[in-house]
Amino acid sequence: MQDDRKAHQITLQELGIIPKEPKRKEEVRKQYAFPCGGCVCSHCANNVETPDTCTGEMKEPCFTCDYCKHYDGKGTDRRLQDCDKYIVTDEHARRLRRHMKIINRRKAHQ
Repeated sequence: MQDDRKAHQITLQELGIIPKEPKRKEEVRKQYAFPCGGCVCSHCANNVETPDTCTGEMKEPCFTCDYCKHYDGKGTDRRLQDCDKYIVTDEHARRLRRHMKIINRRKAHQ
């Protein structure tokens, strides 16, 4: 009688010599009340749909949001974390600067 199972080469992971690679965890997105939350486009001066007040800061108009499914329910997921055309708006930059803490170097070294 022949065995129906095919023979396979034993790997070093199966022998325990090399540890098995951990499974990559899928990135879990934070849940925002606004569907575009967490996208860099929401604070970009080049974005034509930005909620920030940024009159005169645009260098080149960007229409990435028009093709995003979070904008009108059609298209693909275009929520970006990094973009070459990204320019932070002055309004958002001021908001981020308020959260910075100034450290006095003299007190830190004493």
